[in-house]
Parts: sequence; C-alpha cells; structure tokens
Amino acid sequence: MSSAWLTLYRSLTRHRLYAILNIGGLALGIAVFLVLLLFVRFERSYDRWLPGVERLYLVEQTFHFANVPETPVVATMAALLEQLREEEPGLRGTRIWSMGANVRHGAGATAEKLALVDPSFFALFRYRFLAGDPRSALADPDGIVLGRAAAERYFAPGRALGSTMTLVIDGKTYSYRVTGVVADAPVNTSIAMTMMAPLVA
Repeated sequence: MSSAWLTLYRSLTRHRLYAILNIGGLALGIAVFLVLLLFVRFERSYDRWLPGVERLYLVEQTFHFANVPETPVVATMAALLEQLREEEPGLRGTRIWSMGANVRHGAGATAEKLALVDPSFFALFRYRFLAGDPRSALADPDGIVLGRAAAERYFAPGRALGSTMTLVIDGKTYSYRVTGVVADAPVNTSIAMTMMAPLVA
C-alpha cells in the first residue's frame, strides 16, 4: 500500500465520524446530481421518439381574464388550421381532439384515451405501424387505430386488424373497425393516447 493510501486509511480510522459525514455527504451529493441529470434529460427528451419532431409545432391558446393568471392551454378554435393555411398555403397540419372513451367488451367497459384526428395525422406523426397502412388507416370514418397495449387488451395476438369494437363517447355509442395497430408511445410524449379515430367535421 502506498504512503498516500496508508495516510488516508489511518486518517479515516482515527476520525470515523468525520469520515462517515464526509463520505456520506459526497455520496448524497452525487446521488442528487444524478437524479437531477436524469430528470432534465427526461424532460428534454419529450417527443424525440417521433421522426421529424424538429419540424412539428403544437399550437396553444392563452385566455386573458381579469385578475386571473394567463395560462396557455393545448386547444384552439376549430377553424384555426384553415385560417393558417390561407396565410401559408404550403402548411401541413392536423387537428387533435383528445377525450375519454369507454370500450364495451362483454358486460364490462374499459376507459381509454381516445384522440379524434384528421386523416393526415400519420403523415405528420409517423408512428411505427405494426399492422395496417398508415396512408389509409384513417380514410374511413369508422376506422380506428389502436396502440399495441390496447389491441392486446381486447383481441388475441394478431387478430385486431379488421375486427370491430364498440365505443361509448359522451354517452353515445359508436362502432369502429380496427384499421391499424401502432407501437405504443413512450411516457415522455405530449399527446398521450391509446387509440385514434378520424375526426369527422
């Protein structure tokens, strides 16, 4: 053992409380640094799993009320996309209307996160399709695309595509045909949903 290590060893054994406090403080500092580093990395990685995400923009609106802090919300007027296209003819966009829906299966029902989107949704948000064609998956008004986990909840493996399912949305019952299955999005995504259907309006 070198003299430097021997001196350190003797110092630690003679002043054990001092050594424990120093080593414990150093370990705690490193642990806090690593947790903060992982948190910042996670926050900065939002939506990075999407191909071409650097060219995608999410439009928000801010309400202005007296004596109320301004809070941006991920919602806009229904005709905003058309108005933006009048100013920028080459603009591509899609509307996304997130909501809750209940899937009926047998005597029960399961709550899911549904998004009603324009048929062009998958041209911009390039999810990895496990079954179906992204170009036509939302072409029919009664088509629905499921995330992998949702497909496995309601259908046997490989049997989801072409199957029908019943959804209750705002108290009304709708019948959909599964036209695609996509890989589930990671948790660090701005638009969390388990199924997507065409927005008819």
